[in-house]
Amino acid sequence: MKKAVRPDFIDAFERSIRNYAEGDWINASGALSMAMSLGVNDGPSKWLYAYLEKNKQIVPEGWAGVRDIDKKLEPPPIDFIKHDDQEFYGEEEQDISADKNENI
Repeated sequence: MKKAVRPDFIDAFERSIRNYAEGDWINASGALSMAMSLGVNDGPSKWLYAYLEKNKQIVPEGWAGVRDIDKKLEPPPIDFIKHDDQEFYGEEEQDISADKNENI
């Protein structure tokens, strides 16, 4: 016997698919989270949510609204912001580092 699915789950899931296809992965992830919080633990929701999280909700370049599920995609790299040493450590630690280098 087929189990009835709540209309609010269907609305949230459909919104997530629409957002996913349009390249709005942040809202797609949010809609999926909402759908799953309604007590429906279906495979497609879990799979798509995990995929979006794995890719840090970053849409790949050239996104056409669909992807080849047989093609393995690597998650996008994380770009760390590089700071000037003085900005990052502050002047006090810079002075300590300079003192240590002079004693070497």
